[in-house]
Amino acid sequence: MTFVEKKRLDVGRSEKALLKVSWEGELFGVGLFEAAAEKFPEHADVFTACATMEWINVHDCEPLGHNAGVHITLEEAEKLGCEGEAFARHLSFKHLAKITALRRPRPMSCTAVWASTPTLLS
Repeated sequence: MTFVEKKRLDVGRSEKALLKVSWEGELFGVGLFEAAAEKFPEHADVFTACATMEWINVHDCEPLGHNAGVHITLEEAEKLGCEGEAFARHLSFKHLAKITALRRPRPMSCTAVWASTPTLLS
């Protein structure tokens, strides 16, 4: 799953633009889930698994991005991770669960749009 602010989807629909948005979202997700694991230690096993999956996705996006001419600097990556961490630190567990448990058709990949109305998994 990729976390993307709705305004970031306005970059266009080229493969390069979508790859960059996806890669940025995965980096944001790493920070979000790592911070959530610290904030909610009773759920750390689940959030750590989510952060690990985000890292796997980052490592999958990286060679695809470089081969397509898309690049994210280390500074950009660190900033995105910090944004994800800050985002998680200001959420209640219930709100975080709603956002990360989105289930909806995803026409562009696995992208969760923050401005959407999330639903809880039962």
